[in-house]
Amino acid sequence: MISKVSFDHFRRFRRYTAHFGKTNILVGPNNSGKSSILDAVRILESAIRYARRRRPELVRDETGQVHSGYLIPNTLISINLENVHTNYRDVTTRIRYWTHQDHLLTIEVTPDGVCKLLVDPEIGHIKSTTEFVRFFDEDIAGFPTLGPFEQEELIVTDQYFRAWWGSRRSPRLFRNYWFKSPDRFEEFQALIENTWPEMSIIPPEQIDVMTRQISMFYKERRFDREIYWSGFGFQVWLQLLTHIISRPTASIVVVDEPDIYLHPDLQIKLMNILRNHQAQVIVATHSVEIVNEAERNEVLIIDPDKVRSRRISDLEGFQDAVSVLGSTQNIELARLSRGRKVIFFEGQDFKVLRRIADRIGLSELAAATEVSVISIGGISQRTRIKDAAWTFEEILKSEVRFAALFDRDYRSDEEIAEFIESLEDKLECIHVFKKKELENYLIIPKVIERAVIERLEAREDELATDTKKISRIVKKLIRDTTDELKNIVNAQKCAHNIRFFAGTGIDESTIVSDTIQEIDKQWKDLNYRINMVPGKDAISSINKKLQDSYGISITYPLLVKHMRAAEVPEELRNILESFNNFANS
Repeated sequence: MISKVSFDHFRRFRRYTAHFGKTNILVGPNNSGKSSILDAVRILESAIRYARRRRPELVRDETGQVHSGYLIPNTLISINLENVHTNYRDVTTRIRYWTHQDHLLTIEVTPDGVCKLLVDPEIGHIKSTTEFVRFFDEDIAGFPTLGPFEQEELIVTDQYFRAWWGSRRSPRLFRNYWFKSPDRFEEFQALIENTWPEMSIIPPEQIDVMTRQISMFYKERRFDREIYWSGFGFQVWLQLLTHIISRPTASIVVVDEPDIYLHPDLQIKLMNILRNHQAQVIVATHSVEIVNEAERNEVLIIDPDKVRSRRISDLEGFQDAVSVLGSTQNIELARLSRGRKVIFFEGQDFKVLRRIADRIGLSELAAATEVSVISIGGISQRTRIKDAAWTFEEILKSEVRFAALFDRDYRSDEEIAEFIESLEDKLECIHVFKKKELENYLIIPKVIERAVIERLEAREDELATDTKKISRIVKKLIRDTTDELKNIVNAQKCAHNIRFFAGTGIDESTIVSDTIQEIDKQWKDLNYRINMVPGKDAISSINKKLQDSYGISITYPLLVKHMRAAEVPEELRNILESFNNFANS
């Protein structure tokens, strides 16, 4: 993984630094340098590929310092190096890359076009390809330019295919790829069927024994057609998914403006697929939809007049990003105008729920391109929902449908029933979690175990191979954490019950006593604990313990990634199916 890239005299960037995380969505106006950053990663891809096949030599940098390194033939670089110097000046261009292991690689392009790959001097002199890979294990997959399929495609030699697959000629070799690589075709076929309704793909076939021509058909409803006759959007989708599947071991995936020919719902589906990939993702886009659906800290605003990229983390920042893209639209109002459906959620719940919906194949909710989401404070804010419904109906004279999902917190069954009844006439779909809040549904021991293993493997920690020990560690973490939070559960449950039953004649001391006895009676049940504790606090506490003991942490997206469809609790699945039907209706 690349943690940081800095530029000296590279195209628009006289001096510039971009910091990267797991998912990186680069936005900015035209000619801001987004594609330049992607090209810099592609240059590194070509250089690393060359270095893995050659013994290093001693190479001097611009200052005369000697490094282990390589002189990279320009013919092997996937972009033209003639115009990389800022303002075409007679200077050396330098790009420095820091890896997740904090190792440094430097690319220098001299004024006369010599390209050098220089190894971090702190590592010392590297003497073999094996040693190079040990320090720099990055496997970069830069998606090539996508284009229309050829009407006729001939079977090519393996040598020709290896030389040109992954280049600009890839669209001309699409049928060849699946003809020569049938092993993962079923996975590809299933992915197409799950992401593009009523479409399927059929393996390529040689037309006859005497000819080298191959054909490949897709099935739309009940009709078979050659892929050449499909729309360009579908052709692009086939290529994108093929390039993802063809590089299963890639640690870094680079995609430039995938949104150009894709409908908004496919743009979102693509980002979900990329996030579920094991790799670091670097995407340049002009898509408002992709920005709107980004997670916190995933979007980087690129501005060559600054010295570094800006990573955004709040709604104001997201609206800034939309403005940078040249759009004046309010990202939620645009959806509302299309779908006329509103779902009220608490906080950032919707982004997590959409990812879970994607895991269980609820495509309408996962895409949610025509549903406007409004964050609301919780059950106590019920009047805001009534006010919103009244405003649309009476003032704006607009027919808008409403749904809502709320945390249970520590409310009693009686209070929840009363709340739902008070809003049933305004909401077409309303649910309240049976667990304390959404995060409680992510506290699944097996899911946490798999997330912990991934983090340990990334650190090359030997503990990652001892699954039984990790299972014991995770269960102890959950028990210790829930025990620590028991007093909060007692206090909150008592407070809510006293407030709700006030005026009923029941003595407060009786309410407190009965509440605590009920909690004590069921506390031995780990599932009961997980349901009752504050989920956000529990995951935060588990993370602190993991960080202190093993130097790792887990995130909500990582937990969802490791949640298998069968592990999604039935209650949560039913809620998501209900909202999926609402989004699809």
